[in-house]
Parts: sequence; C-alpha cells; structure tokens
Amino acid sequence: MDEVPDIMLPSGLTLHTLDESLETSESNVGDVKLLAITQGLELLKGRLQKGYRLHLYPAENNQHPTEIYFLLHGSLQYESKQGIRVVNPGDYIIAQDLQGPMVFTAQTDIEFLFITTQPAFHEISRSLKMLKDLTIELASKDSGETEDHCKRMRKLSYAMGKQLQLSQHQLHLLDYAAYFHDVGKIKVPDSILKKPAALNPQEWQIIKQHPNYGRELLEQSFIQEAGIIVEQHHERLDGSGYPNKLTGNSIRTEAYIIAVADSYDAMTSDRPYRRALSQRKAFDELANGAGYHYPEQIVHALELTLNYQGI
Repeated sequence: MDEVPDIMLPSGLTLHTLDESLETSESNVGDVKLLAITQGLELLKGRLQKGYRLHLYPAENNQHPTEIYFLLHGSLQYESKQGIRVVNPGDYIIAQDLQGPMVFTAQTDIEFLFITTQPAFHEISRSLKMLKDLTIELASKDSGETEDHCKRMRKLSYAMGKQLQLSQHQLHLLDYAAYFHDVGKIKVPDSILKKPAALNPQEWQIIKQHPNYGRELLEQSFIQEAGIIVEQHHERLDGSGYPNKLTGNSIRTEAYIIAVADSYDAMTSDRPYRRALSQRKAFDELANGAGYHYPEQIVHALELTLNYQGI
C-alpha cells in the first residue's frame, strides 16, 4: 500500500511529536523537556524514576499561575492524613493558589505532560542542574558509598516522617535534607575525610563544620530552608551535639529524624574497622539514647518504620 504523502499545513497551524523538544534538562532521577512556548504558556514533558517524588510548589511574589499535570504513563500516589489518592494514566492534576508544597511519589517510572501559565522550564532546569552537580560532587567523595547512604537515608527518613504525620511542607523539606544531609563534606579536604588514621583535634573541628557548610551550600538553592535542617542533623536533645550545641525544641523535628536515621544506617552498614550490627542491636543502641540524645517519639517512629513491610 502506498504511503500517504505529507501535506502542507495551513498558516497558523503546526504539528509536533512528543519526541521533539526545544530544550532538555536532565538529572540523575529523570528529565524535563520544553516542548513549546506560546503566549505566556509553556508545555513541558517530564520523566521521573520510581520511588522519587514530584513536588508542586506554591507561587511566589503574589503570582497566580495555573499548572496542569497530565499523567501519560505510570502511577503517582498522594498521601495525607486523610488517606491516599492514586493518579493513573489519563488522570490530571490542576494546581492553582497552593498554600504549601504538595508531594506525589512515583510508584513506577512515570511520564507526564506539564502545562503552566508562568514560565517555569529555565527555573526547573537551573534547580535540576544544581542538584545534579551537588550529587555528582558528593558521590565522588568515596566512589559511590556516600550516594548509596544518601538514598537509604532519604527512604528511611521520609518513612519516619510519615509515621510522625509530618505536614506536606515538612515532608517536602525532609525529602531533600535527608538526601543532602552530608553535602557539606564537599568542602572538607579529602586528606581529612579519607584519613586512614585517627583525626587530631584540629582535623576533628574541621569535620564538625560540615553541617554549617551544608547549610551554606543549600542557602544558594531553591531548597534553602532544608539547609537549616542539614545544619542541625548532628545536634542532640541534651546539647551534646554540634556545631551549635542546640538543645530540646530548638532543634527541628526533621533534624532529629535525620540524626536517628543516620545513626541507624551507620551502625547497620559494614565499616573497615567493624562488621555491621544487626537491626535489633542497632535499634537497641538508639533506644538507649532515647530521652537524652533523641526525643523518644523519634526513636519510636524508627521502630514503627522498621516493623512496617518493605522497609
């Protein structure tokens, strides 16, 4: 059968495919393509890997954009105190005048179309590049072990946050802060970070500055509030932590979550100088610190999370 020849389209009409794009921005968890810009509208196509989250943000500077997300493939899940809502292919989300960040978790690899009345691609692209660059720098510190640790931290911390029924805003910040909790180590010299012998007091003081360095790095990003959490993740309930010797309620709940998750992951991972502890022994160690190193409800959230299927 003969192929139907292409015809000339009338003036004012253009035809494109979803494989075409004006620009593309990629990250280690997905990508976003700018398909079209016309009369203040942007049409984008995004991809996100399973387990990662789509964050919808409120508008800034008294702007009132409308955003529409149309799911092409895969499955998204929105979870709140009221229950769970699943977004399936063909469903779409309309976001307008949001009061705070909304978090959707990809249950599978997903593809979606994104229409916005406010230009967004270049801001998204800038943010993705910053996160990608930080991730690459952090992973280069010790041949990928840091990246694996950060992925585990992100998963465990977020699950604990849900057990504690944190708000969508808190979960949004926790998601980033948990992954980038050690990002300040980028500024610590390798001669100290990878020293095979015990650190001297001066070197230890430099290591103890990495939470401050992390806050400074994230202050330059769209997740600057997460930097406050990063700065506090080595603080302790009784004031024995660092870098600022904070105590009690002056430490954010998200920082306590990361502190407990970080200690647990460290104890249950093999180290050159010792074998990993069992889950039970690691939890018992943390339980011994409940009430003076960590709030009891945070340690209890870890216990509930560990007992929850799939963690």
